[in-house]
Amino acid sequence: MVTCVDRADGESRWQQRLGDACWATPIVSGGRAYFFTKSGKTVVLGNGAHGPEILAESALSLSATVYGVAAAHDAFLVRTGHELIKLAEPAGQIAGPLAAP
Repeated sequence: MVTCVDRADGESRWQQRLGDACWATPIVSGGRAYFFTKSGKTVVLGNGAHGPEILAESALSLSATVYGVAAAHDAFLVRTGHELIKLAEPAGQIAGPLAAP
């Protein structure tokens, strides 16, 4: 569950269920928040007029748990217990900073 809290008063503004637990730290860039769940699902949230807006969802076919994610050189690096996976657009086709995987 993702919860948005107002910094000024500590009040909860909205909540969004992601459908799976996240151990990896979310990454925020360009007005988007990228969540990588333990099972390999990626959910990209944007700030909609009345709360969160799901901009994209995708899934990796994994047999291992996602433990961590990093952003580097216009790509995401996803670490499982068995491998390191690079997610990126083909060379020369980046749609913007940290485009949705």
